[in-house]
Amino acid sequence: MHCVWSSGGVAQYEANQFMAQALRLGVCMDTMQSFLRAVSASVSEPKRRLKMVLSKRLVDGDNKHMRAFASEMLFLMPCMVALAELVIAPMGEMEHHISSLKLLYTIQVAVMWGDRSCQFVDLLNDIVDAHHQLFIRLYPRCCKPKMHYLRHLPDLMAQFMKVITCFSAERRHRICLLYTSPSPRDGLLSRMPSSA
Repeated sequence: MHCVWSSGGVAQYEANQFMAQALRLGVCMDTMQSFLRAVSASVSEPKRRLKMVLSKRLVDGDNKHMRAFASEMLFLMPCMVALAELVIAPMGEMEHHISSLKLLYTIQVAVMWGDRSCQFVDLLNDIVDAHHQLFIRLYPRCCKPKMHYLRHLPDLMAQFMKVITCFSAERRHRICLLYTSPSPRDGLLSRMPSSA
């Protein structure tokens, strides 16, 4: 699911452009930062609070994406929906932006729900299609190949009756990295244990 949450994924583009639009409307960076931190603290265990500094992660430009890891984006999305509903919606602005963000979060919930979501593949297809249409209209300069890849998600789920993600493989991959990848701190030394 790199097409959504990491490496220039759809969520990174949407988060960056959504927050840029909120800033243009007069919502200050400090307000967004403190709100997101407060929401993340209230919905998670203390060690999972939002630690990113938005001003260092947002990128200026109508075709730019936010700099963040996939795990940060997964955690940020529900917090952003709360920001949209509780801070921005009452202003009477950004109605379509908020709808697009909520659709993207619904896609995230479906993917995180795993194979159980395959029974709702037709509904997910409608949600992905609605998000696709809104995203193209709102952020035309952010339409990259990963936006197209997301369109295939419901079809692949229907074909294989599985939600195919790399989340668990990447969690396990961390263990391999401990032993095989050189660290910039180690210079040319590898992390391979001396007994190997």
